[in-house]
Amino acid sequence: MNNVGLNINVNIKIKVRIRVLYDVIEHLCRAFNFPDDMYSTLYKGIVDRQILKSVYAYYLDDNDKAVGIVKFNIDWEKHYMYASTDTGKEIEIRTDIPLIEQFANWSKDIIFYVEKMQKELNVKKLDVYYRYIDEIKNDPIKNKEANDFLGLKDSTKKIEFADEKSGKFARNMEVISEMLPELKIELKSNI
Repeated sequence: MNNVGLNINVNIKIKVRIRVLYDVIEHLCRAFNFPDDMYSTLYKGIVDRQILKSVYAYYLDDNDKAVGIVKFNIDWEKHYMYASTDTGKEIEIRTDIPLIEQFANWSKDIIFYVEKMQKELNVKKLDVYYRYIDEIKNDPIKNKEANDFLGLKDSTKKIEFADEKSGKFARNMEVISEMLPELKIELKSNI
């Protein structure tokens, strides 16, 4: 009987942590001007089923060349470890301040950086891509099922880079929050 209560508690912790993970990624994607039509895919791939390993956007100039990239990488093994162990980190959520401010004190800084990159490098649009967890990526049948579920198709598009432009605003950052160490955010404008 005790094991049932323990399993329910672990399941609730995992679901809460997944929802917090999604909310943080969604907030940052909105701040980084990701297109509105991708949030349903993001929700289904993170909250409904934990099948997305990463979501990333290429920031393109008026010549359709990439001048920057933002990546969100999720380590699901680390996620489940934190959510399912008593010694793992607990997420304390305060209701008096926005979740994104609790995520990391540097979240405002990376939002400012991406806004500045878009302006200085004359970004005109974003191309968003997704990567599945290895179990799905390496299995053609599971890959097709995931594509059908998320309404996606495999991309063969090659991205060209505007090296001459991004050199004047060259940055490379990788950030990980103590609150969600399973989420790594990469920001690059010297591709």
